[in-house]
Amino acid sequence: MIFGKKYSERRQYKRIDCYCLIRYRALNSQGAYTENLASIRNISGGGLLFKSREYLPVGTQLEVKINFVALEKPIFVLARVVRFEANKKNAGSYRIGIFFTTIKDQDRKIITQFTESVEES
Repeated sequence: MIFGKKYSERRQYKRIDCYCLIRYRALNSQGAYTENLASIRNISGGGLLFKSREYLPVGTQLEVKINFVALEKPIFVLARVVRFEANKKNAGSYRIGIFFTTIKDQDRKIITQFTESVEES
């Protein structure tokens, strides 16, 4: 993982730049789930931002598996797309912001402790 700037904002959870992989599944137009691999750009206890080549409009429901290198097993969450924008630096890709709608308390705690430990370093 590579870390960058720290975010100073009014969100409930601290957000940090974090580059690792996720796998997500979204219901496509034919009613079937497709699984995709994407890279996280930043994360907090409430959600994350990732890059994708898939069109995922606001409101899309996702099943997400977050793979932190430091953890023995991935974190599974259900999420909803709350932000979708074309990536100006890379045509054909998008920046997608998601809000965790269902996450285990222990998993949220792991993410928030992780973001806080990075901020302190």
